[in-house]
Amino acid sequence: MPARRLTKAHSARRKNWEGFPEVVVESFEHLPAYSVNLKDRITWCQEHAEPIAEALYQKCHDAGATVLSLDVFDTVLLRNDIPEAERYAEMSALALTYLRENGFDSEEQLTADDLLLARANGLMFAYRTTPQQGTAREGHIETVYKYQATALGLPDDAAMCLHKAEIDYEASVLAANPAISLLMQKAKAAGHKVVLLSDMYLPAAMIEELLNAVFDSAPPYDLLLSSADSGHSKRGGSAFPLVEETLELGGETVFHLGDSLTSDVSKPFEYGWKSFYFPISPQEATARQARLKKFVQKMKKSGLDITRWAQA
Repeated sequence: MPARRLTKAHSARRKNWEGFPEVVVESFEHLPAYSVNLKDRITWCQEHAEPIAEALYQKCHDAGATVLSLDVFDTVLLRNDIPEAERYAEMSALALTYLRENGFDSEEQLTADDLLLARANGLMFAYRTTPQQGTAREGHIETVYKYQATALGLPDDAAMCLHKAEIDYEASVLAANPAISLLMQKAKAAGHKVVLLSDMYLPAAMIEELLNAVFDSAPPYDLLLSSADSGHSKRGGSAFPLVEETLELGGETVFHLGDSLTSDVSKPFEYGWKSFYFPISPQEATARQARLKKFVQKMKKSGLDITRWAQA
């Protein structure tokens, strides 16, 4: 289906919604037990999983959808207030431990900061050199691991330690979203297909590892697509026709839910999909930004300026 253009209508209720049609920007503020003082979605979704799932399922049903599509990170798997840059630092420290345990740094010449900087540069390299699909480039974590190994003089098989650190660390800081898990179960019980879509440098196989590690019992789904595998992303728009082609269906049958205004609201709308905005709360965003600021200052004091790439 050809992309639809967004109208000029916008909502005055949220400054960052400007430019998005009100019919598209339907957000979680109307879900059960939501409060403007909501501290974090993890607690909210744990304490009110059933009514949230039921309300979301009803919206999917009312939209006439037969396919439920979901973003993964910060939707199916919820993050806490640790900013991305700090996660990379903690992950690098764990990776260093695994490398030494496996004899890759027996003389202890590497530091966690070495791994952190090599990872940051590796990610930039991966995203800049991957062939473009649609309007966005997507990176792959294996390219990052190879970059780290080359930059730090490690053998290729050291990547297994980096992979293990990635999975173990992410599994320790991600939280299962019980409300979305119940929603997925309700959709499957009703005969709907469930799709997971992620714009992420992790391939589908690693995302599946995380789902199995974080959930006691991974929720059911029919299709898991990551931009790392195909280069097709939500942000670039090419992921949506890929889903339609794979499942042999039209976009009007899909109800998508996620935390990004662009990737999970605006872009699916252009392709005829219904969408629902499930963002992090203002309090969570503020907490991440405050923690990022402190982390950047801490790194500067240790002699590392990470402001060029550090994100919340």
